[in-house]
Amino acid sequence: MLKIYFDNVLVNDDAYAELTNDYKLFNDSFYLGSTACNTFKLKILKSEVSNHPTNVKIEDDNTTFHLIVDKVEEEKGFYNYYLVDKMVDFNFNYDAKPLIDSKKDLEEDCYLSDILEDMCLKADVELDYTLTNDIVVSWYDSRIQAREYLSFIAELEGGYACINELGKLTIKQHKQASKKTISADEVSELIIGEKKNITRVVFDNGLVKYEFGDDIGNTLYLNQNNVFITNEVVAENIYNKIVGFEFYTITVPNAPIDSSIKAGDVITFVDETNEY
Repeated sequence: MLKIYFDNVLVNDDAYAELTNDYKLFNDSFYLGSTACNTFKLKILKSEVSNHPTNVKIEDDNTTFHLIVDKVEEEKGFYNYYLVDKMVDFNFNYDAKPLIDSKKDLEEDCYLSDILEDMCLKADVELDYTLTNDIVVSWYDSRIQAREYLSFIAELEGGYACINELGKLTIKQHKQASKKTISADEVSELIIGEKKNITRVVFDNGLVKYEFGDDIGNTLYLNQNNVFITNEVVAENIYNKIVGFEFYTITVPNAPIDSSIKAGDVITFVDETNEY
């Protein structure tokens, strides 16, 4: 059962007329390091709103979304609320200098995990992840947004950053087990596109070039601007996390709705004896 809360106050079921969701990690091509924001549009009766909320929680039997009101539009008899998740709180220029200097004063190294924790603290978003590709960081650039730094970090982890059901920041790897199996009989049409199999990873920023694997399958090019890919070992760790990842480009006009499945989750489609 769907429940919507405005600043922790339950909204009457009859109050909302429409709820739409848009959440995708990338548009045309697969890449590592997505920091996509989950967005909703909620239409609700004006008569049911005494004050515009700051925070909105949407939950059903499967999942919960912790959202922020981005903007409000009016139409006859209704308010349209445009909602975003806490990923937008990382849209600020981040300066690691104070953190790096404080670590230096203590004669300690500053690690990438320290920077991730510091960015979350400044964004007021709780962290729910432990880095596996941690490195020592001694440089900074205050002209780069925290969200872009977050993208660099997610790329090192072989995945993408997102806000989870608890409203916390986490990083998920793309190479994971399938979360749901859907039969071709359950969808209106199953249009199978090209199969992708990542067998090679390349990092080339014009100064150094690291490449791993072979060209039997598809090559994944890493972000040439990723300042945290500092040596061959870091690049190889990314390769090890993503090599052998197989997926298809699939178009399904209509499919069963399962709110527990999020963008980035792996789904298996079964058509008679074939699995995609």
